[in-house]
Amino acid sequence: MIFKLQTSSYFYSEDYKDYKELGFTFTPYETGQLAFIIEGEPTVTLNTLEELVEFEETWGSLVFKGDTIEIYDGYRE
Repeated sequence: MIFKLQTSSYFYSEDYKDYKELGFTFTPYETGQLAFIIEGEPTVTLNTLEELVEFEETWGSLVFKGDTIEIYDGYRE
Protein backbone atom coordinates (compact mmCIF):
# COMPACT_ATOMS: atom_id res chain seq x y z
CA MET A 1 0.00 0.00 0.00
CA ILE A 2 1.27 3.47 -0.86
CA PHE A 3 1.13 6.10 1.89
CA LYS A 4 1.79 9.85 1.71
CA LEU A 5 4.25 11.02 4.35
CA GLN A 6 4.06 14.05 6.62
CA THR A 7 5.79 15.14 9.82
CA SER A 8 4.31 16.78 12.92
CA SER A 9 7.04 19.41 12.97
CA TYR A 10 7.43 22.17 10.41
CA PHE A 11 10.79 23.69 11.40
CA TYR A 12 14.01 21.71 11.71
CA SER A 13 17.66 22.24 12.45
CA GLU A 14 20.32 20.68 10.26
CA ASP A 15 20.17 17.60 12.49
CA TYR A 16 16.89 16.60 10.90
CA LYS A 17 18.11 16.55 7.33
CA ASP A 18 18.09 12.74 7.48
CA TYR A 19 14.43 13.09 6.46
CA LYS A 20 15.85 13.76 2.99
CA GLU A 21 16.23 9.99 2.78
CA LEU A 22 12.42 9.79 2.67
CA GLY A 23 12.16 12.41 -0.08
CA PHE A 24 11.49 15.55 1.95
CA THR A 25 13.25 18.76 0.97
CA PHE A 26 14.33 21.65 3.19
CA THR A 27 14.32 25.39 2.61
CA PRO A 28 16.26 27.77 4.88
CA TYR A 29 13.95 29.82 7.08
CA GLU A 30 14.04 33.58 6.45
CA THR A 31 15.45 34.58 9.85
CA GLY A 32 18.96 33.50 8.95
CA GLN A 33 19.08 31.18 11.92
CA LEU A 34 19.96 27.51 11.52
CA ALA A 35 16.35 26.64 10.85
CA PHE A 36 14.82 24.90 7.87
CA ILE A 37 11.24 24.45 6.70
CA ILE A 38 10.40 20.91 5.66
CA GLU A 39 8.62 20.61 2.31
CA GLY A 40 7.22 17.97 0.05
CA GLU A 41 4.87 15.07 0.44
CA PRO A 42 6.84 11.96 -0.46
CA THR A 43 5.33 8.49 -0.45
CA VAL A 44 6.34 5.17 1.01
CA THR A 45 5.16 1.69 0.05
CA LEU A 46 4.49 -0.64 2.95
CA ASN A 47 2.93 -3.97 2.03
CA THR A 48 3.38 -6.04 5.18
CA LEU A 49 3.09 -5.60 8.91
CA GLU A 50 6.81 -6.33 9.16
CA GLU A 51 7.60 -3.42 6.81
CA LEU A 52 5.38 -1.15 8.89
CA VAL A 53 7.08 -2.20 12.13
CA GLU A 54 10.52 -1.63 10.58
CA PHE A 55 9.44 1.82 9.37
CA GLU A 56 8.20 2.72 12.86
CA GLU A 57 11.41 1.45 14.47
CA THR A 58 13.44 3.63 12.09
CA TRP A 59 11.39 6.85 12.19
CA GLY A 60 9.58 6.74 15.54
CA SER A 61 5.94 7.09 16.50
CA LEU A 62 3.41 7.25 13.68
CA VAL A 63 -0.08 8.70 13.28
CA PHE A 64 -2.35 7.30 10.57
CA LYS A 65 -4.90 9.45 8.71
CA GLY A 66 -6.48 7.62 5.77
CA ASP A 67 -3.73 7.17 3.18
CA THR A 68 -1.28 9.37 5.10
CA ILE A 69 1.34 8.47 7.68
CA GLU A 70 2.49 11.31 9.91
CA ILE A 71 5.83 10.90 11.62
CA TYR A 72 5.14 12.15 15.12
CA ASP A 73 8.30 14.09 15.81
CA GLY A 74 7.01 17.17 17.57
CA TYR A 75 4.06 18.87 19.19
CA ARG A 76 0.66 18.06 17.70
CA GLU A 77 -2.78 19.36 18.70
